[in-house]
Amino acid sequence: MNKITSQEVVNQAANVVNDALKAMPKSSRGIAEFLHRRGITGKRGSSGNCPIRNYLRSVLDQAGLFTEVEVRVNGGRFNVLRIGRYGDFNYARVQFTNPAAVGQFIDEFDETKKYKYLLPQEATS
Repeated sequence: MNKITSQEVVNQAANVVNDALKAMPKSSRGIAEFLHRRGITGKRGSSGNCPIRNYLRSVLDQAGLFTEVEVRVNGGRFNVLRIGRYGDFNYARVQFTNPAAVGQFIDEFDETKKYKYLLPQEATS
């Protein structure tokens, strides 16, 4: 069995995240509905529990790439940090340009309190 290098995992992650971002609708409302249909939730104002981060993590998990991944959204860019596979964890950073609709969705979710249906059930009861 060939051991996969950290750089290969980073490259695979970059491709998966790029494809996932391209698959998202081009409006903030469309993104909210897209996430809702997939059962993705998140917490307002939490980059570690943002619905976009949770969606990207689920896509990476489905691709079988990671047992742990941290995705942060900062200033118009996504940073994928702390990636690991087969118990071999390394820190790496891959940046992606934040599509305008994704940035607008994050602002609306965090700041204007839209899309309450994307909050976890216990947060809405």
